Amino acid sequence: MTMRTGSEYLENLRDGRNVIIDGERIEDVTTHPLTCGYAAQAARFYDLHHEPENQDSLTFVDENGTRRPIGWLYPRNQHDLERRRDYANQVIRSFGGGAFGRLPQSNNGNWYALVDDTAPWAELSKDTPATVDLARNIVADFEANRDADLWTVPLLNDVQRDRSDPEAAARNPMLRVKERNDEGIVVEGWKGVSTSVIFADTILLGNIVKPGTEPEHIIWASVPVNHPKVTHVGRRSNATPAESAFERPLSSLGDELDSMTYFDDVLIPWEHVYHLGNVDHSRLYAQRTFDFEHADTLHHMIVNAELMTGLAVLIAQSTGTAQHPVVGSDLADLVRFHETLRAFSIASEATAFVTPRGLCKPNNIFYDFGRAHYLENVGRLTEKLVEMCGRSAVLSPSAKDFEVPGIGTRLLEMFHGTTLSAHDKVRLFKFVQDRFLSDWAGRFRSFERFQGTPLFLIKLLTMQRISTDPGGSITELAREAVGLGTSDEMTARAVAERKELFGSVTSVATEPARARGADANQGFSLDDKDQPDYIKTQDA
Repeated sequence: MTMRTGSEYLENLRDGRNVIIDGERIEDVTTHPLTCGYAAQAARFYDLHHEPENQDSLTFVDENGTRRPIGWLYPRNQHDLERRRDYANQVIRSFGGGAFGRLPQSNNGNWYALVDDTAPWAELSKDTPATVDLARNIVADFEANRDADLWTVPLLNDVQRDRSDPEAAARNPMLRVKERNDEGIVVEGWKGVSTSVIFADTILLGNIVKPGTEPEHIIWASVPVNHPKVTHVGRRSNATPAESAFERPLSSLGDELDSMTYFDDVLIPWEHVYHLGNVDHSRLYAQRTFDFEHADTLHHMIVNAELMTGLAVLIAQSTGTAQHPVVGSDLADLVRFHETLRAFSIASEATAFVTPRGLCKPNNIFYDFGRAHYLENVGRLTEKLVEMCGRSAVLSPSAKDFEVPGIGTRLLEMFHGTTLSAHDKVRLFKFVQDRFLSDWAGRFRSFERFQGTPLFLIKLLTMQRISTDPGGSITELAREAVGLGTSDEMTARAVAERKELFGSVTSVATEPARARGADANQGFSLDDKDQPDYIKTQDA
């Protein structure tokens, strides 16, 4: 099986997985009111790939002649990245105009950081039997999940704990290796938070290293979501019944749910273990693992910006304010917001780089700065959009109000617009209410703010990928404009001056402050002239 159907996906979900939501054990996530909506949306995701009109845009044929979803396309060049972008755009906009942030296409690319270079995972692992081939395990599990078209969700983060004392990690029941035996490792403890794991097939375990992380916490492996000793505790659902679609057009589609996961003496066979025990190695890979997921996040943000812009135009037309100078200025801001995000995505592909193993990666500098741009501006622009609605953002008739004898006709007269019928006009405002002002919307805002990494961490991690050495290429133009010359000349003058003033040069570097190899593409950029060489595309 290379492209499963929605019905096959739903049948797989009826596997007795342990799910608890708001204190209630969910026996069947495909039928329970709190979970059935999103399960149905995920099933529709799989069915989209089988519709004949989507064959060219959502699927591809690999080198072996096998047709697969483009979400599984292992990119080798810039064209592949563009195909993945167009694929994500079509999928994301097909579900409530970007209502869900974690459909399968956003997660499965997390395998690529491991598959791209399997050797270090095996060579640097701690306390694994010599007979276990960790590198082979990675490739075998990746291919097995790909060939069955499964949904793999990463569990890298830990449940929030007391961070005032690094030793608190030792007291917290974080997931750790409890035992090693001939069959595999036995693990116990909590992992989380993750989105949609309740609806997925496979858990990709890993780590985001924080103060207090110990070797026994470092576990990179895969576990079935339905493992009998794994329990998923989801947050309270914001899903509403399908019949409430007029009042709640988005929450009635379902809630993708975020959850924590507890492993109760779970045996992970050696053939599904990829790496153990090396804190320093694991520290390097949290962000790399999410590289394709974060690129997908930017695609999602672009769709949301397009949605916001379109809603604003419809609202301005329906209220007759489109020609008002203030409204026109706000619309221009929204258009600029959307186009700026698109530019970041295009730039990340145009300056992509190919790793020594042949994986083509979008330039993380551009998609991370794009994510930061979105988070810095989306709140302000959302307020502008809601303000355009005026009182209708919080007060509009229900569908049943229009049916009340006498008053219903008066409501139709009141809400009738030049370009929209009364029902369509109210439907527009209901969408804005559910998307930006409801409980469902509140969770969506939090998801956008914290998914992957919050704003400050996006900036911090991005700067770790840029060389800011004062003697490097990033200062070349400034040094030339000021007349400082080369870094060698700067250092020579500083040495001479200090020797003259103090008779010593011990505290001044005698070697020019160059980037010392960190500057660089090392030939991996698709087009060196388009990429500043101070960007560390190698994740140095």
